[in-house]
Amino acid sequence: MGAGNLTPLANGGSGLVGREAEQAFIAARLDNREGGAAILVRGPAGIGKPALVDDAVQRAAASTRILRAVGASSETGLAMAGLYQLLEPLLPLAHLIPEPRQAALRVAFGIVAGPPPEPFAVAMAALDLLVDAAAERPLLVVAEDLQWLDPETIGVLRFIARRLEHDPIGLLATARDDGPDPLAGAAAWVLELDPLGPDDARRLLASAAPKLHGPAQAAMLGVAEGNPLALVQLPKTPGLTLRPAGRAGWLPLPQRLQAAFAARFELLPPDNRRALTLLALHDSGSLRELLDALGAPEPAESPERLEVLEPAIAAGLVQLTDGQLRFRHGLMRSALYNVTSPSARQAGHLALAQAVGPATDRGILHRARAATGHDEAIAAEPGRSTCRRGPGCGRVGGQPRCRWPRRAPASPPSPASRSGKRAASPPRPWWRRCAGR
Repeated sequence: MGAGNLTPLANGGSGLVGREAEQAFIAARLDNREGGAAILVRGPAGIGKPALVDDAVQRAAASTRILRAVGASSETGLAMAGLYQLLEPLLPLAHLIPEPRQAALRVAFGIVAGPPPEPFAVAMAALDLLVDAAAERPLLVVAEDLQWLDPETIGVLRFIARRLEHDPIGLLATARDDGPDPLAGAAAWVLELDPLGPDDARRLLASAAPKLHGPAQAAMLGVAEGNPLALVQLPKTPGLTLRPAGRAGWLPLPQRLQAAFAARFELLPPDNRRALTLLALHDSGSLRELLDALGAPEPAESPERLEVLEPAIAAGLVQLTDGQLRFRHGLMRSALYNVTSPSARQAGHLALAQAVGPATDRGILHRARAATGHDEAIAAEPGRSTCRRGPGCGRVGGQPRCRWPRRAPASPPSPASRSGKRAASPPRPWWRRCAGR
């Protein structure tokens, strides 16, 4: 919800980009005045679920009464909090439903004291209330972010979703796709939202950042990976600079984008969070190196070692293919880096340095990133004739350029080297030799 979901287009109009088929599908299903429909929209963070709901609400508002609830992680443990959001506007009609169900609803909402009501009584009371309201005017019940709604509310929504065929009540719900279906198959239709295609992504970015052209636009498109929220929010990031190839390292993210990509991470078990933190810090997706950095004693292929990653894989946050672990979306790496404390980053880089070999080029880079000040030992590492950063570099001494950093990752020179005395020149650092400087 909120401003920016329905993105202004360059031609002066407004609407959604690349979601015409989904818009038409939802509008057709909700336009039935003889019976209801339950639709669940699923997709990853930032894919545009709220914008699609906003569009449906705007289309229906003239002839339909809207009831809306939005899940919040801070209220997941509050029983019936979501259902109260939905039904509070209808409580003046509660006298129309049978007395026992009225009582169940009042107790469930804490309006009166009493023993906890039976879940079936609460669900029937909610359905009765919706049916009575729909007799006056068609209803659209919107439940967003089901993954954050309390379980009791989810149970009632499942009950309602299966019983809409005879009344003009539409249920439009949204949920992340990094977990099981919250409605457990109760929705008659499920829409899975995919990233925008190249043409639609370029069109949306042009609307959000009309002054962005050429290599800068291409880099932004590469980083966003078709995610609508990223395409709209990244150009607003102060001081954001992307390399032409789109390899921007760790990016500063706007708060909204940061929250979208990091929210699920906070709910993972501690060991799983540490594993993903290491993946965010690492320069490779090597599963063996990651597990070595975690300190697991079993062989890399051992199922026991992989258990620490199972929650993240099951949630769809990362993907494991041919011994390589990667984030489902590249911006997840920046989001996790940004929420990691400096001390945790330092410990992670040191663990990764040990895993790849502290004396290798990649190990030295991790040690340099872990350094809190000037480190003479790292600065004086001997030069090397071949880059060993990993696959894709392979630069040898006679080549003029490589993909390795052109400047030292360590901090500025020590105070002694800034004095007026000319000290003996140290061995030429390996990164200068590598970069041909």
